[in-house]
Amino acid sequence: MYRIFTDAEIEEIRQVRLYDVIINSTDVKPGEIQKRVFFWVKGDPCPQPVQLNTSLLEPCRHLQGYDYFEVGLGVV
Repeated sequence: MYRIFTDAEIEEIRQVRLYDVIINSTDVKPGEIQKRVFFWVKGDPCPQPVQLNTSLLEPCRHLQGYDYFEVGLGVV
């Protein structure tokens, strides 16, 4: 079987974190984002005012179709 990556390359790829992708593909600097991007702990940059949970979100209607007239785009 032909493999594109060696075992060492696969291991290196597995070490890439979302933090690395964000830092290397945007203008975000290393000190501007926490290394564990899905978790904020005391001392990380950009503290969040509260932990987001479903009680803070608007109710989500089950989308079964799209009503173009409900949107109200202001087009006459």
